[in-house]
Amino acid sequence: GERAIGGEPVLIAPDVRIVGNINEFTASLSGSLVYRDGGSGQERLVALDRKGRRLRAIGDMTRVSEPALSPDGHQIAVTQSGTGGRDIHVIDVDRNVSMGFAATPDDERSPVWSPDGNRIAYASTHEGMTDLYVKEVGGTRAGELLLRSDEPKTPNDWSRDNAYLLFTSVSPTTGADLWALSLGDRKA
Repeated sequence: GERAIGGEPVLIAPDVRIVGNINEFTASLSGSLVYRDGGSGQERLVALDRKGRRLRAIGDMTRVSEPALSPDGHQIAVTQSGTGGRDIHVIDVDRNVSMGFAATPDDERSPVWSPDGNRIAYASTHEGMTDLYVKEVGGTRAGELLLRSDEPKTPNDWSRDNAYLLFTSVSPTTGADLWALSLGDRKA
Protein backbone atom coordinates (compact mmCIF):
# COMPACT_ATOMS: atom_id res chain seq x y z
CA GLY A 1 0.00 0.00 0.00
CA GLU A 2 0.84 3.64 -0.07
CA ARG A 3 2.79 5.29 2.70
CA ALA A 4 1.97 8.72 4.05
CA ILE A 5 3.89 11.13 6.24
CA GLY A 6 1.99 12.01 9.38
CA GLY A 7 2.31 13.28 12.92
CA GLU A 8 3.71 16.46 14.36
CA PRO A 9 7.14 17.68 13.20
CA VAL A 10 9.97 17.37 15.72
CA LEU A 11 13.02 19.66 15.78
CA ILE A 12 16.15 17.54 15.57
CA ALA A 13 18.76 20.08 14.38
CA PRO A 14 18.60 23.81 15.09
CA ASP A 15 20.50 26.38 13.01
CA VAL A 16 21.06 24.24 9.91
CA ARG A 17 22.68 26.45 7.30
CA ILE A 18 20.75 26.82 4.04
CA VAL A 19 22.21 28.82 1.17
CA GLY A 20 20.11 29.06 -1.98
CA ASN A 21 19.69 25.57 -3.41
CA ILE A 22 22.94 24.14 -2.00
CA ASN A 23 22.52 21.09 0.21
CA GLU A 24 23.90 21.77 3.67
CA PHE A 25 22.77 18.48 5.24
CA THR A 26 22.69 14.79 4.40
CA ALA A 27 21.29 11.60 5.89
CA SER A 28 22.15 7.94 5.46
CA LEU A 29 19.70 5.08 5.03
CA SER A 30 20.70 3.92 8.53
CA GLY A 31 19.38 7.15 10.05
CA SER A 32 22.56 9.19 10.67
CA LEU A 33 22.26 12.92 9.99
CA VAL A 34 25.13 15.29 9.24
CA TYR A 35 24.62 19.00 8.72
CA ARG A 36 26.47 22.30 8.49
CA ASP A 37 25.87 24.46 11.54
CA GLY A 38 24.86 27.97 10.50
CA GLY A 39 24.12 29.57 13.84
CA SER A 40 27.40 29.54 15.71
CA GLY A 41 29.59 31.29 13.14
CA GLN A 42 31.81 28.20 13.13
CA GLU A 43 31.45 26.20 9.95
CA ARG A 44 31.82 22.62 11.15
CA LEU A 45 30.10 19.41 10.20
CA VAL A 46 28.45 17.73 13.19
CA ALA A 47 27.01 14.25 13.68
CA LEU A 48 23.70 13.84 15.49
CA ASP A 49 21.84 10.82 16.78
CA ARG A 50 18.20 10.19 15.90
CA LYS A 51 17.03 12.32 18.84
CA GLY A 52 19.03 15.34 17.68
CA ARG A 53 21.78 15.05 20.30
CA ARG A 54 25.17 16.25 19.09
CA LEU A 55 27.60 13.33 18.98
CA ARG A 56 30.77 15.01 17.69
CA ALA A 57 32.27 17.44 15.20
CA ILE A 58 33.47 15.84 11.98
CA GLY A 59 36.69 16.85 10.27
CA ASP A 60 38.59 20.07 10.75
CA MET A 61 37.98 21.58 7.33
CA THR A 62 36.57 25.07 6.93
CA ARG A 63 34.44 26.48 4.14
CA VAL A 64 32.77 23.16 3.36
CA SER A 65 29.34 22.73 1.83
CA GLU A 66 27.18 20.12 0.11
CA PRO A 67 27.93 17.22 2.49
CA ALA A 68 27.00 13.81 1.07
CA LEU A 69 27.05 10.85 3.45
CA SER A 70 28.13 7.53 1.92
CA PRO A 71 25.52 4.73 1.87
CA ASP A 72 27.28 2.92 4.73
CA GLY A 73 27.57 6.13 6.79
CA HIS A 74 31.37 5.84 7.21
CA GLN A 75 32.44 8.58 4.77
CA ILE A 76 31.27 12.07 3.87
CA ALA A 77 32.05 13.78 0.57
CA VAL A 78 32.12 17.57 0.84
CA THR A 79 32.78 20.54 -1.41
CA GLN A 80 35.50 22.78 -0.01
CA SER A 81 35.84 26.35 -1.23
CA GLY A 82 39.30 27.84 -1.53
CA THR A 83 41.13 30.63 -3.28
CA GLY A 84 41.52 28.54 -6.45
CA GLY A 85 37.89 27.39 -6.63
CA ARG A 86 36.02 24.42 -5.21
CA ASP A 87 37.33 20.89 -4.68
CA ILE A 88 35.75 17.68 -3.40
CA HIS A 89 37.20 15.92 -0.37
CA VAL A 90 36.15 12.70 1.36
CA ILE A 91 36.17 12.53 5.16
CA ASP A 92 36.61 9.15 6.85
CA VAL A 93 34.11 9.55 9.71
CA ASP A 94 35.56 6.76 11.88
CA ARG A 95 39.14 8.09 11.76
CA ASN A 96 38.12 11.77 11.32
CA VAL A 97 40.61 12.14 8.44
CA SER A 98 40.10 14.07 5.19
CA MET A 99 41.37 12.84 1.82
CA GLY A 100 41.46 14.69 -1.49
CA PHE A 101 39.05 13.26 -4.05
CA ALA A 102 38.73 15.67 -6.95
CA ALA A 103 41.32 18.35 -6.27
CA THR A 104 42.38 19.89 -9.58
CA PRO A 105 42.66 23.44 -10.92
CA ASP A 106 39.09 22.98 -12.21
CA ASP A 107 36.01 23.76 -10.15
CA GLU A 108 34.48 20.53 -8.73
CA ARG A 109 31.37 20.41 -6.57
CA SER A 110 28.08 18.68 -5.69
CA PRO A 111 29.19 15.11 -4.84
CA VAL A 112 26.63 12.27 -5.07
CA TRP A 113 27.47 8.70 -3.96
CA SER A 114 26.77 5.60 -6.04
CA PRO A 115 24.49 3.09 -4.26
CA ASP A 116 27.44 0.76 -3.53
CA GLY A 117 29.58 3.62 -2.18
CA ASN A 118 32.44 2.94 -4.60
CA ARG A 119 32.01 5.97 -6.88
CA ILE A 120 31.02 9.61 -6.67
CA ALA A 121 29.32 11.63 -9.39
CA TYR A 122 30.06 15.35 -9.37
CA ALA A 123 29.98 18.57 -11.40
CA SER A 124 33.23 19.91 -12.89
CA THR A 125 34.29 22.75 -15.16
CA HIS A 126 37.11 20.63 -16.63
CA GLU A 127 36.00 21.34 -20.21
CA GLY A 128 34.67 24.86 -19.61
CA MET A 129 30.97 24.25 -18.99
CA THR A 130 29.83 22.59 -15.76
CA ASP A 131 29.47 18.95 -16.85
CA LEU A 132 28.83 15.68 -15.04
CA TYR A 133 31.70 13.35 -14.09
CA VAL A 134 32.17 10.15 -12.07
CA LYS A 135 35.25 8.86 -10.25
CA GLU A 136 36.11 5.87 -8.08
CA VAL A 137 36.57 6.60 -4.38
CA GLY A 138 40.22 5.98 -3.54
CA GLY A 139 41.09 5.61 -7.21
CA THR A 140 44.01 7.34 -8.87
CA ARG A 141 42.47 7.83 -12.31
CA ALA A 142 40.95 11.14 -13.35
CA GLY A 143 37.20 11.57 -13.38
CA GLU A 144 35.27 10.12 -16.32
CA LEU A 145 32.95 12.40 -18.28
CA LEU A 146 29.31 11.27 -17.97
CA LEU A 147 27.49 14.07 -19.78
CA ARG A 148 28.57 17.18 -21.63
CA SER A 149 26.18 19.85 -22.90
CA ASP A 150 25.94 23.61 -23.33
CA GLU A 151 24.00 24.04 -20.07
CA PRO A 152 25.45 23.95 -16.53
CA LYS A 153 24.51 20.77 -14.68
CA THR A 154 24.45 19.63 -11.04
CA PRO A 155 24.01 15.99 -9.92
CA ASN A 156 21.22 15.48 -7.38
CA ASP A 157 20.84 11.76 -6.64
CA TRP A 158 21.78 8.28 -7.86
CA SER A 159 18.99 5.70 -8.20
CA ARG A 160 19.27 2.73 -5.82
CA ASP A 161 19.19 0.31 -8.77
CA ASN A 162 22.28 2.06 -10.25
CA ALA A 163 20.40 2.78 -13.49
CA TYR A 164 19.98 6.58 -13.36
CA LEU A 165 21.66 9.73 -12.15
CA LEU A 166 19.22 12.56 -11.43
CA PHE A 167 20.59 15.99 -12.25
CA THR A 168 19.52 19.60 -12.67
CA SER A 169 20.31 21.41 -15.91
CA VAL A 170 19.87 25.17 -16.14
CA SER A 171 18.38 26.34 -19.44
CA PRO A 172 18.23 30.01 -20.43
CA THR A 173 14.64 29.49 -21.62
CA THR A 174 13.07 27.10 -19.08
CA GLY A 175 15.26 27.65 -16.00
CA ALA A 176 16.31 24.78 -13.73
CA ASP A 177 15.02 21.47 -15.12
CA LEU A 178 15.26 18.04 -13.49
CA TRP A 179 16.68 15.32 -15.76
CA ALA A 180 17.54 11.62 -15.47
CA LEU A 181 20.70 10.32 -17.10
CA SER A 182 20.59 6.64 -18.05
CA LEU A 183 23.94 5.27 -16.88
CA GLY A 184 23.65 2.33 -19.28
CA ASP A 185 23.52 4.26 -22.55
CA ARG A 186 24.44 7.74 -21.23
CA LYS A 187 21.26 9.31 -22.60
CA ALA A 188 19.42 12.02 -20.67
